[in-house]
Amino acid sequence: MKQLAYIFFLFLLVVAQAAAQEGNEPYEIDVVCQGALRTYRADGENGSTWRWMLFDADNNPIPLDVEEGRDFTGWDEEGNQIQGSEYVMDWKFQPGIYYLSVEQTSEFSCDSLQKGYVQIIEGPDAFAGDNRLACIGNPVDLYDAWAIRYSEVIWEAIGGDGSFDDPTAERPVYTPGPRDYETGYVTLSLIAFGEGYDNKACEPVIQTVTITFNDLIAEITAVPPDVCEGEPVQLNGNPSGSGNFITHTWSGDAAHLLLLSDPNSVDPVFNATGDAEPGDYTFIYTVADDAGCEANDEITITINAAPLAEIIADVQDVCKNLPVQLNGNPTGGSGVYASHTWTGDAAHLELLSDLNIVNPIFNATGDATAGNYNYTYTVVDENGCEASDEITITVSQELLAHIDAETEVCEGVDVHISGNASGGSGTYSTHSWTGDAEQLVHLSDLNIGNPVFNADGTAAPDIYTFTYTVADDAGCEASDEISITVNEAPEVPVLVAIHPECNETTGSIEITAPLGAEYTYSLNGGEFQANGLFEDLTPGDYTVVVRNAENCLNQASATILPVPDAPGVPVLAATHPDCDNPTGSIEVTNAEEGYTYSLNGGEFQSNGLFEDLTPGDYTVVVRNAENC
Repeated sequence: MKQLAYIFFLFLLVVAQAAAQEGNEPYEIDVVCQGALRTYRADGENGSTWRWMLFDADNNPIPLDVEEGRDFTGWDEEGNQIQGSEYVMDWKFQPGIYYLSVEQTSEFSCDSLQKGYVQIIEGPDAFAGDNRLACIGNPVDLYDAWAIRYSEVIWEAIGGDGSFDDPTAERPVYTPGPRDYETGYVTLSLIAFGEGYDNKACEPVIQTVTITFNDLIAEITAVPPDVCEGEPVQLNGNPSGSGNFITHTWSGDAAHLLLLSDPNSVDPVFNATGDAEPGDYTFIYTVADDAGCEANDEITITINAAPLAEIIADVQDVCKNLPVQLNGNPTGGSGVYASHTWTGDAAHLELLSDLNIVNPIFNATGDATAGNYNYTYTVVDENGCEASDEITITVSQELLAHIDAETEVCEGVDVHISGNASGGSGTYSTHSWTGDAEQLVHLSDLNIGNPVFNADGTAAPDIYTFTYTVADDAGCEASDEISITVNEAPEVPVLVAIHPECNETTGSIEITAPLGAEYTYSLNGGEFQANGLFEDLTPGDYTVVVRNAENCLNQASATILPVPDAPGVPVLAATHPDCDNPTGSIEVTNAEEGYTYSLNGGEFQSNGLFEDLTPGDYTVVVRNAENC
């Protein structure tokens, strides 16, 4: 808005007259800004006529729209009424000196002329500077501000709470306040007042500049922040702010900086080569932007010592069906181990007693086929550091042992035992038989695969249990067990042979012991019978076998003698009674030793002489040793 200045010409006239009296030159009426509107008044008598005139510096007239101006009435400072003419001038002309005059003609035709000059000047101009970024915490130097054609400049902070070192300086320094930072920006106003009376000749020029406070921030992130020995860490300075980032710098111990992949990038990798020793590593990240602002952050990375894992196994080449004690054997790290894990093929893992302990047992049970079983043991300590080791357990082809032998025999019978091995490596290094010491004495050899049991026939009736163990050249073993029952044999049969008698053709054999319902008997390999008497036997040799309830046998032999020969017809000599002897006698004249004789069925006697016989018929029978 243009400023209107009301100049009372009476005052100017008085001054002008005073100046004229001194030098007879026009006096300066006003200094105005090009394009300004000014109202000028001239006091005079009531009833006067007026004529306003304008001349340039060369006294050339400049036509005015309304030369007579316009009448006005008013009051002076003392309260007296005044009147006169006023003219509203639009100073649209080029800067320079112009002469303004007014001619008054009173109602009495008296003329008077009032004249002064007005200087038109250019208005002020100013530039508050380019909008810019400023660093938080730093004063703002308004180095690019300027103002021309001014009498005075004033800086103000619009809504801000900062301060200027000199608010009337053309290029002051502004120190932001807390509210400026909280808002994030501040608008600074430069007011340039023009030259002229009381700085009001021209409208002031107002220019503004917005200072945005660069909230440049550096906030380091590390993935992960605490790592294990040998692991890399991805760092990132994570700068943020309104400016453009120009430089990124990581600083710290010189030896530590060598472990950064690039200390001049925003996101270097720490320990990319895995050479960092356990310990703390401190780095400072600094970012600078195009506004000259800097921000930094600090981080300490802890490298924890890594644990070690080294699996220990009782054996790695294991025989089927034998357990193997495993041990992950962790060492190092924090020394406190949070977890133990065994991994591998799912089917193989079923053979471990526990997948989450340090020392499970591998069981090469009947479900484990011959082959290789691969396992990985992983230990994690309380810092999250882990280590692993692998092991391969080889399960051999199953070694089998099987005993072939009779399991029930009779007393006195030997048994050929066969310990049979199969599978395993195929090369069997040892064979051994174990059992009760008193029973083992009845094996012919304890260290061969096929000993003889009861070879000497001394094994008493009992149950004899033996274990056969075979080992192959891989150290695998297999066993089998056998129990042999030795049943009691019947006693040797007692035979009574009944030979053929005289005039008989056959004899018999009778078993007198053992006797009982449990026994049966066989003659010369014939069918067994419960009756112990064999009759109608022709003379000859016979074998009788007795069998008990356990089918055990014993035998004896007997001979049926041939039919005996009958003695010859006795030759008798009869001695008859005579006169002197009333009795007679009979004598066997062919008597033989061993023969006996009977008379008329009487008792047999060895003497062949029968005396004192009364007369009559007599029969003499001769009998030999075979009772014929």
